[in-house]
This record gives sequence, C-alpha cells and structure tokens, in this order.
Amino acid sequence: YFIVLDDIWDESVWRCINCALVQNTHGSKVVTTTRNLGIANLCRSPGCVDAIIHELHPLSDTDAQNLFYNKVFGEERCPYKRCAGLPLAIITIASLLTNKHSLDEWSSVYNSINAQDNSHLEDMWWILSLSYHDLPSKLKPCLLYLSLFPEDHKVEKDDLIWRWIGEGFVQAEQDRSLYKVGEDYFNELINRSLVQPVDVDAHGRVQACRVHDIVLGYITALSLEENFVATNVQHTTQHKVRRLSLRNSNEDSISQETKSLLHAVRSLTIFCHAADLKLPFHIFQVLRVLDLEDFSGQNIRDICNLVHLRYLRLSGTYCVEVPKQIGNLQFLQTLDLKRAKTKALPSTLVHLRRLVRLCVDRQTQLPEGIGSMLSLEELSEIDTSKYPNLVLGKLYKLRVLVMSLDSWDRRQRESLLKCLYNLKELETLHSVTPAGTSRQTENIFSLNPSSVWSEFSTFSRLPNWIKPSLNNLSELSIVVNTLPRKDLEVLGALPALSSLLLHIIKACAKQRMEIFNKTADDAEQFRCLSNFKLVSRASGLVFRDQAMKRLQVLSLSFSVAETRYVHGDFDLGLEKLTETNMAPFMPFRAVDIGIDCRCATPQEVLQAESAIRDSISLNASRPSLDLRRHFERENPWDIPRGMPEPEIIMQELAGVAKIGPWGRSAGRVHGINVAPHHLRSVTIRCCVVIDSLAFTYCDKNGREKTAGPWGGCGGNEYTIHLASGEFLCKISGTIGPFGSLPSVVTSLTFTTNICSHGPFGHKKGHPFDIPVEMNGCIVGFFAHAGWYVDAIGVYVKPREEEAGLAKFGPWGGDEGRNHDIDVAPHRLISVTICSCFVIDSLAFSYIDRNGQYRTSDKWGGRGGASNTVSLGPSEFLTGISGTIGQYEEHPNVITSLTLVTNAHSYGPFGRTHGTPFHIPLQSNGCIVGFFGRADKFLNAIGVYTNHKLEIKQQDELARIGPWGGDGGTCHDINATPRRLESVTISSCLVIDSITFSFSDDNGQKHYAGPWGGSGGFDHKILLEPSEFVVKLSGTIGAFGSKPNVVTSLTLVTNAGRYGPYGREEGTAFHVPVHRSNGSVVGFFAKFEEYMQAIGVYVRAM
Repeated sequence: YFIVLDDIWDESVWRCINCALVQNTHGSKVVTTTRNLGIANLCRSPGCVDAIIHELHPLSDTDAQNLFYNKVFGEERCPYKRCAGLPLAIITIASLLTNKHSLDEWSSVYNSINAQDNSHLEDMWWILSLSYHDLPSKLKPCLLYLSLFPEDHKVEKDDLIWRWIGEGFVQAEQDRSLYKVGEDYFNELINRSLVQPVDVDAHGRVQACRVHDIVLGYITALSLEENFVATNVQHTTQHKVRRLSLRNSNEDSISQETKSLLHAVRSLTIFCHAADLKLPFHIFQVLRVLDLEDFSGQNIRDICNLVHLRYLRLSGTYCVEVPKQIGNLQFLQTLDLKRAKTKALPSTLVHLRRLVRLCVDRQTQLPEGIGSMLSLEELSEIDTSKYPNLVLGKLYKLRVLVMSLDSWDRRQRESLLKCLYNLKELETLHSVTPAGTSRQTENIFSLNPSSVWSEFSTFSRLPNWIKPSLNNLSELSIVVNTLPRKDLEVLGALPALSSLLLHIIKACAKQRMEIFNKTADDAEQFRCLSNFKLVSRASGLVFRDQAMKRLQVLSLSFSVAETRYVHGDFDLGLEKLTETNMAPFMPFRAVDIGIDCRCATPQEVLQAESAIRDSISLNASRPSLDLRRHFERENPWDIPRGMPEPEIIMQELAGVAKIGPWGRSAGRVHGINVAPHHLRSVTIRCCVVIDSLAFTYCDKNGREKTAGPWGGCGGNEYTIHLASGEFLCKISGTIGPFGSLPSVVTSLTFTTNICSHGPFGHKKGHPFDIPVEMNGCIVGFFAHAGWYVDAIGVYVKPREEEAGLAKFGPWGGDEGRNHDIDVAPHRLISVTICSCFVIDSLAFSYIDRNGQYRTSDKWGGRGGASNTVSLGPSEFLTGISGTIGQYEEHPNVITSLTLVTNAHSYGPFGRTHGTPFHIPLQSNGCIVGFFGRADKFLNAIGVYTNHKLEIKQQDELARIGPWGGDGGTCHDINATPRRLESVTISSCLVIDSITFSFSDDNGQKHYAGPWGGSGGFDHKILLEPSEFVVKLSGTIGAFGSKPNVVTSLTLVTNAGRYGPYGREEGTAFHVPVHRSNGSVVGFFAKFEEYMQAIGVYVRAM
C-alpha cells in the first residue's frame, strides 16, 4: 500500500493511525505531512532504516521575490525577505502594500514586520495582524464574521452580504443599494487576499469564498478575544454571547446556566451536525440573523416572535410550513426558504414591508398581494403560471429575478412583457424555458432593461430581445440550437459586451462563419469582448484579421469527428488574434481548448492538435495554451447506433446493490467492472443540463479506480471531494427535454451525511430522488450517456458489511405520521395491502436475523379491500412500483402499488393515476421490509433491502404486467410454459385478438386463445426451433368509447422483428428481456371486444 496522511497536528492522531499499519517487508510506503518537527520524528518507525524526514524549506529569495513582485506589479524595493519565504505571508503583505503609494507607508509596514526567529505560525499571525489592523474599520467586523463558518466551508457571496446587512455592518452610501456596498466589501477582502475566491463564473465574477485555515485560526482567536463569535454553546465564556455558531453537538438540550448567556445573541447559525440540538428560540429576543440547516420545523412559531430578525434562512429535508405569524417580523430583510419544501406562503407575508430578498422553491405558492412588497430587490424562483403576471411590474426595485416558464401559455406573453418592461433596475434575469421554444414565443423578451445579465436554457436561436440597443449588456450566457450569421452579427454589435458564453447544440452549417473586425457596413464587431467561451460540436467559427480586438481569454470545446466531417479541417484562425490588441488594453493571453475524441481516429486527433498548436505558435501575443483531450480512451467504433450494452462482470459484487437507472435508455451504456467499496469524489460538468459525470472510488482492497467522464465536454466543471467519514446518502435531480432530445438529466443534487452539493444544472422537468437511509450509502454510478447524461443509476452498499441491509426512500408525499419497524428484517414473508381508489393501508410480516417471526402494525386507514400476498419458500420481492397523486384534500398519496417477485407480479392495487415511481433492484438483492408515512391513507413508502440473501428463481419463471386498461375479462393459461412456438395477432386499427401456442416442461404442446373479438386481419408468427422472443413493445390509447386499449404490438426475437401490428397511437410501453438470460414464453391478458391489457411470462434460459 501507499498512504499519504496530510497535516497531522496531534501525536495521539498518529498513534491511533499507526496501530492499523501493517509492518512487513512488502515495500509499502507511508508519507505524512506536518508542521510539527516532533510529530515528524514520532512518525519514523523504529528500526526502519529508510525513514527520512524531508523539511520543506521556505521559498528562495528569488522565488519569494518573483511571487511578491507578481502581486504588487513589479515594485523594485519591498520587504519580501521579512516574510520568511511563506507564500501566504508574501501574498498577504503584497496585498497590504498594493493600496499604499508612498515611501513612508511602505517603510512603516516594513518596520512593523517581526524579523525575529520565531515559528512560522507566529510570523504568519503577526503578518495577518498587520493586514487586519490596516483594514478600514467598516471591514473589520465583516472579516471577523467569517469565523462563524467551519474550516473549508464554502460561503456563498450573496448569503454573506445579506448577513452583513442584517447585522448592520454595511454602511449606507448615497444613491447606492446596501447590496452594492456590501459587494464592494466582499471584493475588497478578496483583493486583500484575506479570503480566497471560489466558484468564479464564466464571466470572472466570484460567487463564493473560503477562508484559509491559518487566516481562520487567526480571526477565530481574535473573535474569541473580543467576544465577537462563540463556536460552541457548551464552552462559552462567562461573557454574554453576541454571535453563536453551532457546528457539532452531541447534546439534545442546553443547560440553564448556558441559557443565561444567550439573551444577547444577535446572530445564530446552526449547521447540520448540530441540527438535533433543541434550542428555546424565545430566549433570543435581540436576534437579527438566524440560519438553520436541516431545520425540522418544530419551533417555527417561536421564531416568528423574534421581532428584530433581519435575516432568516431555513433549509433542509423537512417540509417547512410557514405560519401566519411570519407577519410579525416587520424588520425582516431576507427570507430564504430554498430546499425547505414549503408548499405555500401565508397572506401575512405581504405585510413585511422591509423584505428585500425572497428565495423560495419553484413549487412554492406566493400569496396574493405580492405586488405590494415594493422593497423587494431579489425574487427567486417563481413559476409565472401560478399567479397573474401583472403583479411583477409593480416591483420596480427588482434587481434579481429568477422565473420558470415551464408551463408557458402564449396568452401570458403580453402581460409578462408589460411587467418586465417596468423593471428598470433589473440586473440578473434568469429564465428557465421549455426546450425548443420558437423565436416567436421568445418575443416576450423584447424589452430593453438598462443592464441585464441573462442565463437561459435552450432557445431555437438568439431571442429577439437581444439587440444592439442593449447599451449596458456586458455579460451573456446563452444556449441555442443554431446560430445563423445574422444572430452572430447581433451579438457582435452589442456595444458593452465583455464576456460571452455561447453553447451551440447543433452543428453549424457547412459554410464557416468568419468573424471580422467590422461588418460590411463598417460597424465594429465585439468591440469590448475580453472573455469568449464557445461550446459547439462542430466548431464553425474562424477568426480573421483584427477580429475581437480586446480579447484576453478564449475557451473552445468541439468534437474532432464532427468538425472534420462538417468543415473538412481545423482552421480556426487563432493566429489572427494578434496585432489587434493595443495599449492601454490587456493583451491576448490565454487559450483553453477541449477536444472530444469520440468517433475520431488517432490520426484525426493528432491533426486537430497540430493545427491548433501551429496557429498558436504564429500568434504574436504568445498566449498560453491549455489543450485537453476528452474521451480519449473511447475508440471511434465505440458509439455506433444501437450498440449493445457491454456485459459487466463483477466478481466482488457481494453486498452491493445496483439501483435504477432513472432517465431515458439512450446513449452508450457506461458502468464499472470492479465492485465499488468507497466513493472518493464526483465530478460534474454542467451548464443548462448535466453534460458529463465522472467519479473515483476504492475497491475492497483499497485500490483507487476512476470512472468516466461519461457524456460530453461542455459546461463548467465541479468536483465534490468526500472527506474522511463523509458518505453519499442521497441523489436527487430532474429529467426533461433539451434541444431536439426528448429527455436528458437536467440537474443533479448530491447529499452526504455532512452537507448538500448542488443543484448542478437547471432544475427542469420531472423530479426524481434516490435516498438511502439507515446503514446504506451510495458508492458508485452507472449511466446512459452520449453528448449529455441521459440516465443515471447507483451502486449502493451497506456501511455495516455483516448486516447486508440498506434503507431506500421514502417515495411519496410529506404528510402523515412516520412508521417504521423496531427490529431489522432479514426476509419478507407476506404483504397485506388495503386499497380502493388509493392505497388505504399497508402491513407485512417478516423474519428477523435470529429467525424470529414478526408482524408490523397496520399503517394507514380502515378503508379499502384487503389483498394479502404470501411469498413462497423460494420467492423474493425484487421490485416495487406505483403511482403518487392527489386524492381528496391530500396533494400526494400512494394511489397504486405493484409488487414484483422472482416468480410473479402482483397488482396493481389501487388505481394507477398520478406520477409513476419504481424501485427496481438489479444484480443481487431483494426487498425484505418497508417503512413509510401514513394517516388516513398511505402517504409515502420506502423499502429495506438485503443484498446478501441468496435469490433462486422459482421454477425460473416470472409473470410481468399487465400493461393497459383496467376493463375486460382476464385470460390466462393453465399450464407452465417452457417455450413459445407461435403467435397469431388479429389487428386493424387496434389489437382485436391474440392466439398462441407453447410447450410445457414435459414437451407437451398447448394452445391459448383466441382471446378477444372477431375483427381484424390475422398475422401469424411461427418461431424457428432456435428462435425466441426477447422483447414485446406496443402502444396503449383510446379507441371509440374505450379510454385504454392496446392499439399496437411489436415482437422482437433473436432472429428478427415482427410488426408493428395495429396503429402506433397512444402511450408507448415495452418489455425488454436480455437475450443472454431470458425470453418471453407466454402471455396473459384482459379482453372485451378488443385487447384491453397484456402481460407476459418470462423464463430464464
């Protein structure tokens, strides 16, 4: 093994780790890093002759000088030697001196630096103290405020600024909003290198920050000394606490003595690890800032009595119902309910006249009268179909608007246009629109706000509202299906455009589009553009002389194969971006190019790279070049149409379940060939949708493996590194249309036991979630992906190896009382479902690990007819599906359930209406128990799975379905089928009847049918001795007075395709059977005059 242990501070930590390290002569290596020489000597194993301590020396005078000069832009005399070669110290001092312009000021800083031979940490703290005391008084509390957050925590810019505003740190300036002033404060701390920028967007704007651990240590110590921030409720000083940050708490309550110190708390932040701590909110009478993560919603009425609140953020996995008492918070400026699953806001919300920022989820219903909240500057995310658009036009101070147009109605166009036209202060307009929207529909954006940064989902082409009259439009991110030359000229004519992120989905026309300095009528193009990023599968843009005079950074992503096919070569004209740059503007300095190698030969990839390098070498500005290959390992023959799924062999798969996938079964199938044991990191590329997925994991032997990237090379890259002890327990997202594709994965959110990452992409389409509770965790992925991620599934592994048990879900609504079992299940015995229009109740019996028989309570109401499914000795539940919909006054209940075992399919119970869900188990494993929520009906259901219980096929036969309507007479066979021999289908406009023959286990031939009416034409299929059916597909739709009949059928065998018979009209269905291990051997159905529904018998081969 080779182990790296980074940043050890405590001797006890090393002693604990060292106990697990095997002492042998197999050549294993251990590398440790520490800032303590004593710990370094302790890490040297006795008798180990090759144990060496490498002391990391400070930077040399030359390197330190260069680093310092780069920060201060070349001043000749400076005190870099006093920085002891510490990079952070050099950058901090350089930032301090940047704003000082006289020799006396430089000399004062120089003389203040401690030149004695102290420890590096003391030197660093001394230097940080200089930077801190040099801060303007208004910035000092803003910096100390960052000690509220844990080490390595990412702090969102907007949240931080509004917290500062709530605390009163931001001083008002004439003719400027408090947010703009706070943004200046934030940028000043970045420029002084006291905080580190994170999440820099495509336009170069910092969206979040982190604090270096040394800087955090310094400001934390200073905050405690000045009683500015306390970080643990049980270890507070004798002074009254002003600001409290709770990060880790094993307690569920606080002492009476501690309560007496909390009456003066002005800011309270609770992170997820301390979410179980029960705090009496009524004691925080002067609280101004309250941030609760994973909030349970239990004490929200007490919160509504904290009349001094300025900032309130509630987020988590629980449904937060906001009471009408929210109207008491008359000083509230920010209300953030993102991820709070709030269904509706009360009417008293409109009484909050000082509310500036309102953040809710898309499904949250806003109250009537929202147009009277004239102080609002930020409103997100709202669905314009839920209330009249005209109310928006009254919010004339709106600076940020995030709206959804998923249910866009053309009749709303004019009213929405009038509303948006009145928003003169609008800076950020983020609209999520249906894919493939026509340009005529986009005329709703034919307004001309003074300054707008827009980020859109896919448009068919450039929307009409983007035109040269937008004098202040400086940054634009947009995704279009195509970009005609006329639209390119519109972009080039924008007078203030400095940053452009352009994603073109479809290949450009075969004629290249040349970018010149001026158009034919002598109008200058892209006169201010400094940052240009283009993502296009076939790059068709060519730069000509004097194009983009101010360009500094160019980023390109394209496919080698498509560019070669469409345009014949790789001439991009990069050498022309040279003499056009002139003082006083910054020169053209960086080119970043990613090439997609799929479907391209190695020679074509080399030709593309050679053409790019040659062009850059001829560029007089000598820009840096970062040239990367994507999907290099995938050969050009890897993605033909109809490529079969690769066979995955996992010899170490015991204890690992394969769940899913969720999404569309399109694109190439991607998986792993070594069983995952521990997930290390996840990398997502995304913009409007999820472009690609990659991850690293360890197998059971501790070897690290890498999978992906699966998908395209567009979008921005985000990497999630899981810390020690952190594991992935939930994935959620959305699936919807994009461009010409009917569905792709449009967004993903990853939730660990510590925090939530995302959402990545845009939440658009049908939601899905893959929750794992109890002792299970997600350890890997599989997917379908082409240019984008089409579908995603997960590998789940119990965290307790010997148990083999994992907990998934629940699926359904948020109402009802939680129900669960007290003893872990080992094997399911029976399930009892009471149902009529919905699932009224659920009960089940099971055997625990000790062989004890147990029965759950009846979860739900008393209505419905009872149906009990008793599993045979070798029968196991391998899947469960159903629907979730509205019933009576309940928005989400379980309306139907179907149970699938290794022998039969039971159900559906209830009525199938609403949103479908399914819990398929792939590979090994079975469902052994349930949990859920229920009151009068079953509101939600989740499952326990056992991945170490051996499953044997009962008679190797499964009964699957039926698909279709509920009417008709049931027809079935009375002998066990072994092999299907012939099928006769009678059809015209629909399927009239079916007849088939089969042989049983003894070789005896049987006939079934005809089932159905006498109409239609006969189509007889005689199967050859070696031919078997591997797929049945069809459509279900209305015909005459019948709402649901089978309108068409198609049979696919290992030798050919038969059909379609009937007319393919209605909802499609298909029953695929992998030809390597199974075939359809018989049918069962429901008939009246026509076929109402059909199901199949499948036998393992």
